Amino acid sequence: MSPVGNTLPTPIGVSDECGKRRCFDCREANIRNLQQALSDYNWKPLLAENDIESLYSAFMKVINWHVNKCIPVKMVKIKHKNPQIHYPIN
Repeated sequence: MSPVGNTLPTPIGVSDECGKRRCFDCREANIRNLQQALSDYNWKPLLAENDIESLYSAFMKVINWHVNKCIPVKMVKIKHKNPQIHYPIN
């Protein structure tokens, strides 16, 4: 399956749920998988592109596709450093 022509969302950013974030699992094995996938990819069609805008767009699609394929995303819960203080109501 070729990544060019497929538009995939980049999994960076804030989720809809409060206190949860999506982040990449950047362990060494996942990075190695990404490096190998990018090394094995046939870049010749992109190098033959004459229009810089089209080249950049196609390049970003390839990168995003491989990142989404090789580096899993996980949800992490962000906890507040300072606990909320509840004062009793008298």
